[in-house]
Amino acid sequence: MSQLQQLVFLDTDILFLAIEDADCRTIINHIANHSRYQLVTSITVLGETLFKTMEYNKGDAFIVSFLSSLKAWDTEIMFPDESVSQLCYCMSKDYEDTRMIGQKTDKVHLAYAMSQGCEFFLTHDDGLIRYKIPDRLAGVNFFKPLTLTPEEFREQYLRR
Repeated sequence: MSQLQQLVFLDTDILFLAIEDADCRTIINHIANHSRYQLVTSITVLGETLFKTMEYNKGDAFIVSFLSSLKAWDTEIMFPDESVSQLCYCMSKDYEDTRMIGQKTDKVHLAYAMSQGCEFFLTHDDGLIRYKIPDRLAGVNFFKPLTLTPEEFREQYLRR
């Protein structure tokens, strides 16, 4: 990864849509092919995606397409480190923004993105888009990535 590339984190719902929806796939393909951006996701997003694939009976073809897409996009996979666990703990004790109180998995995904300094977090989850991280995290130089939909990303960053 080049030092100039900006990290674009893909949430679980985006991985599903990119396989099932041609418009979303086109946006993700454009991001992947743009030298300014590096697509990333976490081991927890991959786990959730595989679990939901089984839960929704998507079948083997979906899994093959999902894995092939990750490879074609040269997606980097993030693994936990100490900062991820600290961020998860802090956000699990957060009662400042009640939109995300019951969304433990989403907070974990966000913690991965924050721990690696991702500039962008792509999702259609309105709670994640609007979620305000605890003030004490910003006070120790952790910042929430700009959280938006792929369509918003396309309009704001790919059509310049």
